[in-house]
Amino acid sequence: MERQPVYTIPYKWSRTVWIVTSSLFVGVAATLLYIIYGMLNHHGSEELLTLIPLVVVLVAVLIGCEGYAPQCLEVGDGRIVVVRRYNSVVLRREEIVSVRQLSPQECRGTIRLMGNGGLFGYTGTYWARSIGRFSLYTTSMRNLFLIETTTHGRVVVGCDEPQRILDFWQK
Repeated sequence: MERQPVYTIPYKWSRTVWIVTSSLFVGVAATLLYIIYGMLNHHGSEELLTLIPLVVVLVAVLIGCEGYAPQCLEVGDGRIVVVRRYNSVVLRREEIVSVRQLSPQECRGTIRLMGNGGLFGYTGTYWARSIGRFSLYTTSMRNLFLIETTTHGRVVVGCDEPQRILDFWQK
C-alpha cells in the first residue's frame, strides 16, 4: 500500500484562549506574590513552607493542562492525529465512520461535562443538543469537524485548513 503524505496543521490559539491563559498566569503569579509578601511582613519566613503544597498543586495543574492541550493536527497516511505532549489521539481511517464539518449553530449551547474550557485550549468531554456527548480537541471554536468512530465515539477537532480533512475523507 502506498503511503500518503502527512500534513501537519498547527493549532493557533483563539483570542479567548489567549485571554484565559494569560489571565490565569498573571492571576496566579500576583496571588502568590501577594501571599509571600504578606507572610514575610507579618509572620516571618518560616510560614512560607506552608505555601509549598499550594505551589506544587498549581504548577502540576498548569503542566497537566499544557501537556494535554492540542499542539497540532496531522492528517494523512490513513489517520488523523491530534498531537499532544502526553497521549496523542490517533484516529485510524478504518475506525472512522463519518466526517463532517460542523456549523456554528450546532455548537451553540455546548456544555462542558469534564475537561478544560480555555486554558491552553478546549479539551475534554462536552455535550451539545445537536451532537450529543463528544470529546473535543481544539484551540479555537471555528472550523470544527465531527468525526464519528467505532473506538473513540464522537470526536470533534478544530482545523485551520479544513480542506485537508475533507480531502483525507474523500479519498
